[in-house]
Amino acid sequence: FNILESIRMKAVTNSETEIASAIRLLSTILRKSLSTKNEPIPLSQELELVTNYLELQKFRFEDRFNYTINVYCPIENQKVLPFITQPIVENAFRHGIEEKGTKRSGGYISVTVTQEEDCLIIRVADNGVGIEEQTLEAIREKLAASSGEAPTEHIGIINVHQRMQLVYGAAYGISISSEKDKGTIVTIRLP
Repeated sequence: FNILESIRMKAVTNSETEIASAIRLLSTILRKSLSTKNEPIPLSQELELVTNYLELQKFRFEDRFNYTINVYCPIENQKVLPFITQPIVENAFRHGIEEKGTKRSGGYISVTVTQEEDCLIIRVADNGVGIEEQTLEAIREKLAASSGEAPTEHIGIINVHQRMQLVYGAAYGISISSEKDKGTIVTIRLP
């Protein structure tokens, strides 16, 4: 972290504000990932981590990618397991937006937080390449069958799903819908 801060300060000294900002975002993400335990954190902190990640992607791809984060319910007292949203957003970017090709503009990810009855719903949607039906069914089967065994593919999403079910129960977790060439929506269901 000291080295990253030294690099950031060198960028500030040279009036490279974009680089300095990107290094600050990266440092924040790394610090949180190394210091986080599996104890609930405020949802606002989770969304801040997602924002930092998406801002780094904006730095990388400039105007070829956009995002929104919309919260349509009170979250002040809502706590969630750490790193349940960021890996899903990263998957949306890596497997949806990047696969689509970021040489042209139009890549988009939205994160929406709503409340439905007694559940908190976080939806991560992208307009990427989508998922082939056969692959989507295989992922859904792995989510449905996920137990304590370590997954060999789709580690991030299955890991998040398993952690959520261990802490919150079988009624909660992740579901996925996707349409080839149109995008994917991952829904995170929390108490």
